[in-house]
Amino acid sequence: MDQVILFDGICNLCNRAVNYVIRHDPGKKFHFATLQSKSGQRILANYGIDSRQTNTFWLLQQGKLYSRSTR
Repeated sequence: MDQVILFDGICNLCNRAVNYVIRHDPGKKFHFATLQSKSGQRILANYGIDSRQTNTFWLLQQGKLYSRSTR
């Protein structure tokens, strides 16, 4: 997997943002997991983050987990 975006699957705004990324990712570099899913919870747990205590987007890229832009 190139990059995984973790997002709140209950949030309508989050779902719309994910749909936007999907439409604008012709190379299919991004994969997705909801914070509520087993895989999403497992990824966050590997980084010491409680999935019940977060409601933001996360990007897993090259083994690093980001919650905000570095720019």
